[in-house]
Amino acid sequence: VLLYWSGHGKLGKFLWGHDDKHFTSDMFLSAVREMKDNHRFRKMLICGEPCYSESVLNVVEGIPGVLCLASANTQESSFADVFDSDMEVWLSDRFTNRIVDEIDRNPEQSFHQLYLSLVHDTNESHVSIINYSMFDNLYSASPSEFFVPLRLPFIL
Repeated sequence: VLLYWSGHGKLGKFLWGHDDKHFTSDMFLSAVREMKDNHRFRKMLICGEPCYSESVLNVVEGIPGVLCLASANTQESSFADVFDSDMEVWLSDRFTNRIVDEIDRNPEQSFHQLYLSLVHDTNESHVSIINYSMFDNLYSASPSEFFVPLRLPFIL
């Protein structure tokens, strides 16, 4: 299972639009535990882009088969990086751009290599890797098992 959460966050919660609509770290833990207890996944990769994302994702520590990558630690914001002047909106941050670029460039790279690239190239926030000891060997496991390459048919 691959879960990618993008958007806004506050300490201990991801937001849907406004503060009154949120997904707390307790809700997140409950959902992942329920999925694990009901054998809904063998492995789960969770990537969180929002501010304070580590404060939500770190609750999965100790659950076998779950790996989380957080764009920002428990005390910091995750900053926007790509602005669309036609729509006048920020589209994504550096963390998201780096993950997309890295997996597109080399889907077979290890999670260790991906993490090092994200740490090096994500500005203004500190990328975290969570629950790695309960996941798999980060030097040999790769994100490729969570992504199916897009193969478009050749059309003349």
